Amino acid sequence: MFLIFYLSLSQVNLLLPIEKREELFHKYAKEISGENLNDFYLEPFQESMSYDKAKIDDLIQKYSFPSEYNFIEKKGAKVHIKDQESCGCCWAMSSTTALAYRYFLKGIEVDLSPQHELSCYVRNCEHGNNLIDPQLSLIKNGTITEECLPFSSGKEIIEECPTKCKNSQIEYKKYYAKNAYSIGMTQNNIYDVTAIIMDQLITNGPVVTSFNVYKDLQNMCDFDSDCPNKVYTYDGVSELVGGHAVTIVGYGYLDNKYYWLIQNSWGEKSCKTGFNKIEFGQVGIGSISFSEPYIEEQATEDMNVQFGSLNKYDCSLEVTSNSNLDNWKSQLNVIFKHKGKSVEFDYICGVNKILNEPKKIYCSYEFNNKETLEKGEYVYDSFKVIGKENAFSLDNSFAGKKFVYYGYDSFLPLSKILENKELDNYYYFVSEKGSRFSFIYDSAGIDQNISPILTINSNKPLSNCQRTSIALDDRKTRFIAYCELQSDEINDFDEYPPQTEYQMINIGLCQYPNFMNIATFKLDKSKYPVLRVKNFIISNILIENYYSFSLLVDIEGSISDCTQDIIGFLFYIRVETNNVNTNEQLNCLFKNPKSIGKNYFITCIFGYNESRDPFTNIYLLPYYSLLKFYYPIEVIIPNEIKGIYFIPPDDEKKSSANYISFAFILIILFIDLLI
Repeated sequence: MFLIFYLSLSQVNLLLPIEKREELFHKYAKEISGENLNDFYLEPFQESMSYDKAKIDDLIQKYSFPSEYNFIEKKGAKVHIKDQESCGCCWAMSSTTALAYRYFLKGIEVDLSPQHELSCYVRNCEHGNNLIDPQLSLIKNGTITEECLPFSSGKEIIEECPTKCKNSQIEYKKYYAKNAYSIGMTQNNIYDVTAIIMDQLITNGPVVTSFNVYKDLQNMCDFDSDCPNKVYTYDGVSELVGGHAVTIVGYGYLDNKYYWLIQNSWGEKSCKTGFNKIEFGQVGIGSISFSEPYIEEQATEDMNVQFGSLNKYDCSLEVTSNSNLDNWKSQLNVIFKHKGKSVEFDYICGVNKILNEPKKIYCSYEFNNKETLEKGEYVYDSFKVIGKENAFSLDNSFAGKKFVYYGYDSFLPLSKILENKELDNYYYFVSEKGSRFSFIYDSAGIDQNISPILTINSNKPLSNCQRTSIALDDRKTRFIAYCELQSDEINDFDEYPPQTEYQMINIGLCQYPNFMNIATFKLDKSKYPVLRVKNFIISNILIENYYSFSLLVDIEGSISDCTQDIIGFLFYIRVETNNVNTNEQLNCLFKNPKSIGKNYFITCIFGYNESRDPFTNIYLLPYYSLLKFYYPIEVIIPNEIKGIYFIPPDDEKKSSANYISFAFILIILFIDLLI
């Protein structure tokens, strides 16, 4: 979402005219929120860009910028150089550093803790992060001071999220951000975005950027004694080391090159000072993110906020107001606390409005510490407001509101496609009412009767979701969940092949906060194969301790492009015997025919046990897994399909009655198929 950004007229250095500032922000700035993250994640990374020195000269003259600028020297800010050592946490160090400098401009001198971001937000030193999520975390979760929680993860050991300072004499206080933005730089907008960055440095403070690090930069920082007086330009041959996030604190011109002055997180000895000069446009540097410090101020407007609903199973919260919220820019955090333990559960309300509902605001839940959130009952405790545009008066409808947190399960999709025959990716293809998304999950939760919630593009939950368990003989129980599409839901999916970015579906419950994003597409049944399982066809053939029979399927759509592939299916069946009901995994192979058609057979086998009683019924359950495949395909099991299966006695126990019974069963089955 693009947002016009207004800066206060009381700021001292309004060098970029206010009209131009509004114009540039309207054109390039995207506000970061929890609802538009895919817009940022899918933006392309531009490795390098060229610039014309004369055009930069003109830009500086046009907007009355100084020819060089160092925020730290100009404002007299105290410097805190960090050293991430072997922990991939540059994202945490750069985002907290930039926010601390912006707090300094507000008269608050504070050194913010990147360790808090690691311990309480992303407990990982290996995979790094991006320019977007850290800003969102500073808005939602806030951070504390370096003095309260010093950096300790240099050796990749991440301590637990604290609820108090290590030194009991230091106050445990959160510092939040607000109004976070991202601006992408490309070759087409390099001069406009350069103007925005220069203006931000002068008027509001440093920003965060990222780039690719090559070995020649590391060598320059480690071994070149004249590093502080040089502008880095990639040598074109050094190997790539990895991605990196830093804080831009200034700019300048040296050795016929314009450069960004960056504060690094490789320690004070890196490049002798902890700072580097990197030439404009080099190695992807230029795209930025930043946020404003949140400072509580006396509000001038009252607003009455009421509870809308709170469902104990999906933990949803809806907040309504007596006033129209179209111009509302604040954020309301509604805080629940564990009954008996000091654990918080925060609802973040107001980051997004609800479409066509001017008196409602969107609320999402946020765990302060997902790793250790206690099961049990949570009761409303308090609220806080981030932003000065509105204040809130809450009536007693909040009092006594509560819900139960049951634990969490992790879901794993059953369908996946092998793209380019190299990488496994999770995809689902749907074609009509009755299409299903199936998952296995770990039974970590204590309430097995709660259905999963699947949400299309983060805003529309599917309506028909169920879950069950299947005991596979003496093996462990497999828990399975599925959601079946209704007729009006199929229209919410994009056609395959995709015309835009991948549409995602999110899996999770309030009770089950482990989410997984899966690409989903709607298939055109005239172009791509859709297999509809109709019934069983009994073959009753024993081959080396495996019994074989077939599933009868209808095929719609073209499969001419995948005739060389064999697609494997793993179906789940319930077997009824004379004494007990058991469950089986049914392995099936589908050899692609060269043309589409009806009444095609899929060959299936399952294990044989000599001590097993004769089967009376088999039920094909609506849960299946597509094993690795190379082509968009959907399988539809309309319901639990019942088949009759009979194991004849061995040669010593044969009798005419057995054969007559078996023949009669087959005749009844084929009559049923013909009908």
